[in-house]
Amino acid sequence: LLNKQVSVWRVLFGKEANKLEQANNDDRTFYIIRKEPLINTFISVPKERSNLNCEAFTGGIMEGVLTHRGFPAKTAIHWHKSPTLMIKSDETVMARDKALEGR
Repeated sequence: LLNKQVSVWRVLFGKEANKLEQANNDDRTFYIIRKEPLINTFISVPKERSNLNCEAFTGGIMEGVLTHRGFPAKTAIHWHKSPTLMIKSDETVMARDKALEGR
C-alpha cells in the first residue's frame, strides 16, 4: 500500500511527500505529511470560512486512486504543524495481504 502511495503522489505533485508514517497502534492507518501543501498555497479562504481546509480535495483524490487500484480506503485531513493526510485502508485489504503471505 505505501509504495503505491509514493508513486501516485510523485506523479500528482512532482515530488515525494515530506514524511510517510504508519500509525503505531493500527496497521491499517498511514499518514502522509507535507510541509508546503500545493492546494492550500493557491486558494484564499475567506475569514468567515477560516476552518475550511482545501487539502480535503487531495484526500479525495487519494481515496479515489487507492479504491480504483484495489486498495479501498478512507481519508481525512488533520493538522499537525502542517496538513497531514490520514489514510485508513479497508479491513479487506489487510485480510487479502495476510492471505497472500500464507501462500
